[in-house]
Amino acid sequence: DAQLYKLSRLAAASPGVGGKVPDLAALLRRVLDQLDAEPAVVTITDRRAGENIEVPVGRFGLQLLLRLDVGDGNDFPEFPLLLHRIEQGNYGLLAKYVQKRHSQFSQGVNVMGTVMDLASGATEHRRRRIAGQLADSLLGEAVNLTSPYVADIWGNPDLGDAYRSPIHSDVKTLFVSGTLDSNTPPAQAEEVRWGFSDSHHLIVEYAGHEDMLPHSEVQENIVRFLGGGEVTAARISLGRPEFVAVP
Repeated sequence: DAQLYKLSRLAAASPGVGGKVPDLAALLRRVLDQLDAEPAVVTITDRRAGENIEVPVGRFGLQLLLRLDVGDGNDFPEFPLLLHRIEQGNYGLLAKYVQKRHSQFSQGVNVMGTVMDLASGATEHRRRRIAGQLADSLLGEAVNLTSPYVADIWGNPDLGDAYRSPIHSDVKTLFVSGTLDSNTPPAQAEEVRWGFSDSHHLIVEYAGHEDMLPHSEVQENIVRFLGGGEVTAARISLGRPEFVAVP
């Protein structure tokens, strides 16, 4: 949710968006209620069957689609336009996102990623916090899709609180994180970094999860670090994201 509120502030300041979508978070709440009352129906192509199919998208469906792309700087610039069009009853852009994930998930489940998430688990204290925040959460259960609901399928591989205890190391380490990366935000890197006695943290302003490492200056610092040199920057900026205009 914190990521969506960041995007909401950035989108409101965007010349092509702010006039039509002054509050992205508020728009999302309206659209979720709208889909609760009447799910959208989009037509996509089932590429395995070679035919078109209709897919209903309700509250949870949209929450899941947004969760999967909320940290991707290649996709979240379209969110204001996407939600604006859904509210207007235009589901063309929504169909694009449904097609993308249908094509991905129809190939099967990423077992390794699922089991890794389940093995990492969460402390009881964190689970209580999650439960307490669900009622007001913009993305709801979509954030914790794999846990704990499918744990039984994979043999409940949670490794316990000892596995989740702080890591301590004197190995020279470089942490790299983007300020718009909802998967691994800078605050989490700092929490882990507390136990690393010889570490550097390169923060990339306005970078999401997918568009951070391809940046040339980021790559130069990583290569220099791996070669035994020093990281020359503490922060690098990609520049504010350019949101797709809402006509």
